[in-house]
Amino acid sequence: MLLSQKYENFLKKVPRRTNECWLGDIYKDDEIYVCGYKFLVCFEETALRIWQLMDGSRTILELVEQLCREYAPVNESKVLEDTISYIMQLEKIGLAAWLSRPLFEEVQLDD
Repeated sequence: MLLSQKYENFLKKVPRRTNECWLGDIYKDDEIYVCGYKFLVCFEETALRIWQLMDGSRTILELVEQLCREYAPVNESKVLEDTISYIMQLEKIGLAAWLSRPLFEEVQLDD
């Protein structure tokens, strides 16, 4: 199975940063701290670039193509696999979501 077939259902998804976090101070122009209710994460190098590109306007495919242009020469399949894996990790801890997912879940309140 080709890698692109394995991740085909992700290629058109649009990742975005969640509103559960906000950007902190930028230090030395090469790292950023992301603060949330119960966490502080430092992004550096490629992780920072992925974070910057996850603005809700690019599909995974477009994001990977941009990374490949910026970091050429690289293995596009490896970049695709690593990017999807990384975004899924961010999703698990509440820092990323897919554009189709609402920012807040609707909650039914009892009367």
